[in-house]
Amino acid sequence: VSADMEYITKDSIKAKVTRMSAHDRASGLYIKEMTTLLSSVRDTITLRDMSLNLRQTAIKARKAEVQLLRDKGGKTVDLLVKPFTLKANVCLRDISKPFAPVLSDFTTPLHLSVVTGGKLNNLTFSDIRIHTTDKRLRLTASGVMYDAMKRKELRLHFNDIHLDARRGIKEEIIHHFSKKIRMKMGKQIRRIGDIRYHGRMGVYFKREDFSGTLFTKHGNADFDFVIDNRTKYMTGSISTD
Repeated sequence: VSADMEYITKDSIKAKVTRMSAHDRASGLYIKEMTTLLSSVRDTITLRDMSLNLRQTAIKARKAEVQLLRDKGGKTVDLLVKPFTLKANVCLRDISKPFAPVLSDFTTPLHLSVVTGGKLNNLTFSDIRIHTTDKRLRLTASGVMYDAMKRKELRLHFNDIHLDARRGIKEEIIHHFSKKIRMKMGKQIRRIGDIRYHGRMGVYFKREDFSGTLFTKHGNADFDFVIDNRTKYMTGSISTD
């Protein structure tokens, strides 16, 4: 960490973080560089003009404010994040190991905008907007993350997902998944043309599940799939109208 200290007192700090990097081998997360203007007054930490770079992911926020929540003995028991807007150019491969190993080969660049806030053990995400550069893929959703500091208990729930995939983007996406998944779904994906999807998604320790309705030119289908990252198998059910 490199920082220029502007001032420091008994209960406050103001500094400009000019360079920071970190590598968590257990989770696979690698922070290549982080810069921000940091200030801390008592139990409130404020980050301004934050820029965080992973291997192929760039995250930016104009202002993020975090309050330390303490018990009666003064021990920090949680963090309260004031809602703020985060924007990023994302490569899902950068965050695949701790959250979704099935995405370890996903390299299609995605643009993300989201408002996030709440307690660290119950962090909400609203107004999620994701799209590819050419906008052949567009997604909106809301979500919540539980137990962010406990890798094996971490849970991500995304609700009210609306997705549009057009002009061949779905074939590019399915190519990022394992050979078993490509073999099971590749031909069907190519045949159905442009798609719309409305549903939900859950991300758990070494497991993802998807459910909802798929809308295509050939008809609609309700489905419920589970991907087990231990066995690399996908199970589930599907029904058509």
